[in-house]
Amino acid sequence: MFRFKEALESYDLAIQKNPDDAEFYYEKGMAFYLAIILANTLDEMNRLEEALDNYDLAIQKNPEQADYFKCKAIILDKMKRFQEALDYYDLAIKKDPDDAEFYYEKGMALYLAIILANTLDEMNRLEEALDNYDLAIQKNPEQADYFKCKAITLDKMNRFQEALDYYDLAIYKNPDDADYFKCKAIALDSLNRYQEALFFYDQAIQKNPEEAEFYFEKANTLNSMNRYEEALLYYDLAIQRNSKDSQYYICKGLYKTLYQQQIIYMI
Repeated sequence: MFRFKEALESYDLAIQKNPDDAEFYYEKGMAFYLAIILANTLDEMNRLEEALDNYDLAIQKNPEQADYFKCKAIILDKMKRFQEALDYYDLAIKKDPDDAEFYYEKGMALYLAIILANTLDEMNRLEEALDNYDLAIQKNPEQADYFKCKAITLDKMNRFQEALDYYDLAIYKNPDDADYFKCKAIALDSLNRYQEALFFYDQAIQKNPEEAEFYFEKANTLNSMNRYEEALLYYDLAIQRNSKDSQYYICKGLYKTLYQQQIIYMI
C-alpha cells in the first residue's frame, strides 16, 4: 500500500525540523512524482508543479548534487516542457559527466520531443539523441536499454540495418527481455524481411506469452504475407490477452473481410 499523503506529511515534518537539508526536498519531490504515476489524479499538473518547487529547493540547498537536476528534468519531461528538460539534463551532466544515465535520459527527452513536436529540425534532434545514447553506452556499455533506445532512434531515421545491429547488441546484453525481440522483429518488418520477423515475434512470445502486443504485431506481419487465416488466429490470441484494445478488433475485422474475399476469389 502506497501511503503518499502520510509520506508527504513526514517529509514536511522533517523539513520543519531541518529546513537546510536538501535531501528532504528531493525525497518529497520524488514522493509527489510517484504519487502522480500511480494515482493519475485529476490535480496531476498541480502535483507536478509542487514537485518542481521541491526540486528547486533541493537544488538551492545543494547545487552540486547532479541527481536533483536530473529529477527536475524528468518532471519537466512529463509536463512536455522538453527544452527546459534538456537544459536541466545538461546541468546534471555538467555536475556529473560520468553518469551514463544522464545521457540516456537526455537522449530519451530528445526522442520524445521529436515524436510530439514533429519539428522541422527533427533530423538534427535525432542525431543529437544518437550522440547522447553513444555517450551513455560509452559510460556504461553493459546497460542493454541504451542499445535498444539507440536502435529505436535509428529506426525512426530509416537506418534499419544499423538498428538491427543495435537490437542484436541489446539482446546479447540482456537475452531475457522479450521487448528487444519484438523491436527487432518490427525493424525486420520495415525491411520486408517477414519470415525473419516471425521468428523474432515467436521468441518474444516464448519469453513473455501474456503480452498481447506480440501476438498483434505477429498478426500484422502474417497479413503482410497474405496469410490471413493465421493472422486472424493471432488477433484472437491478442484479444484473449487484452480485450480492451479496440485496435485489435478493428484489425481483425478488416483482415477477416480480406480473408473472406480471398476465399470467394478462389471459388
